[in-house]
Amino acid sequence: MSARISYLATLVLLAIFWPTPALACSCGGTISTVAAAGRGDVVFVGTVSRIDSPRAPVARDNADGSISVESSAAGPDFVLFDVARVFKGPSVSEVGVLRGNSTCDFPFKTGEEWLVYGDEAIGGITTYKCSRTRLTASATQDLVYLRGVDARRPQGILYGEVLRRRDGPDGVTLSGRFEPLQVIAANVTQKLTTATEPWGSFELVVPPGDFEVWVERREKMIAPKRVVHVKNGAEVKLQLLVEYSDAER
Repeated sequence: MSARISYLATLVLLAIFWPTPALACSCGGTISTVAAAGRGDVVFVGTVSRIDSPRAPVARDNADGSISVESSAAGPDFVLFDVARVFKGPSVSEVGVLRGNSTCDFPFKTGEEWLVYGDEAIGGITTYKCSRTRLTASATQDLVYLRGVDARRPQGILYGEVLRRRDGPDGVTLSGRFEPLQVIAANVTQKLTTATEPWGSFELVVPPGDFEVWVERREKMIAPKRVVHVKNGAEVKLQLLVEYSDAER
């Protein structure tokens, strides 16, 4: 892949076969950094420098046998990134990402810095919400892990979801969307913390060893402690159940 991916000629084909917008984007849960980095062809940190939204030519047959070409069908956007660091893939200064207009595509904006887990495609790189691509401001644990891999640092990952138990009109329900909560892993030598995402998913990079894991809200424990063992290079998936009242302060 060259530093600036040539894409204009391929956009015509992509416009024809590009998937139509989906009504919703469902990923079945957030995957871990280990899984995302393993699946992706390229992993890099970059800042959006330019977004092109071309209109792909459409050929029409005329009654006299001639062919007219009109630019009436929109093709995928081309999002150019200035690359700051490559964790996987060719070492380049720029990468072009193709973006459609479905709910699974990202609303990239010029000037934003992203951690991209991408797949190689005709004309550039593709990435979707299920790939774990995210703004670097929300990628703290991803970057800790990826930098640790580069440094060959012993480490593992705790990841999974926090579910909130509460009474509803039909009895006890489990809710997966709530305020950020703190997931904590601690042993005799250290205490590591991360915050849940809007739907309760979390990830925490830890060194190998035994840890007690629990959840806090406003410095109050709201889930019982669990003891887990993390091996070097391993990932441990957890489902943590919490219960609290919105009136609690």
